[in-house]
Amino acid sequence: MTTKEKILQSALELFAVQGIRATALSQIAREVGIAKPSIYNHFASKDVIIEEMYQYYRSQAVNNNDFTIQDLEKFIIVHDAEEILKRVVASYENMYAEKNTVLFWTLIHSEKLHDETAYQIVCEETEKMIGKTRWLLEKMASCGKMSEENLDGKVICFAYAIESLQIEKLMNKRHGKSNQIIDERIEKLVETIASVF
Repeated sequence: MTTKEKILQSALELFAVQGIRATALSQIAREVGIAKPSIYNHFASKDVIIEEMYQYYRSQAVNNNDFTIQDLEKFIIVHDAEEILKRVVASYENMYAEKNTVLFWTLIHSEKLHDETAYQIVCEETEKMIGKTRWLLEKMASCGKMSEENLDGKVICFAYAIESLQIEKLMNKRHGKSNQIIDERIEKLVETIASVF
């Protein structure tokens, strides 16, 4: 593991326990076993550390997803709306299978009200999810799997509902709680949306 990776790992662990604002760069340096000024060889600030974490864990989450856009396009053609939405939700869940990825996203969501960088990351990720949902529902509509009527409303409804439930699942996973009830809610949501859309 490089020094830069050690800084990211130590920062993540300290942020998760103490919070972003309460963690000093000197604590991160001490945890890594370097002098505080050495951190600046890798990162200009704590915000840059958080942004680099975001890029790292986002790319890791995307790499954990075994369902490509090409796979999804083929899947849409031969399956009904409910099966398509179930597969998309499963794919989304697979992206957050790694322990540190779960830790990062639970940290970002729990800090978004107090930390501007965390808030910006959540906003950016939400916009990406809305864009991907728009692509999905437009593709489903073009294949006759759903109506094109009120597409904007459908995009917002599906994206925010799934995002909200997935955040709850991440929090439960982080704290060792069961996700059975949330899984049932997601299943009911997918069934309802598939029949209404």
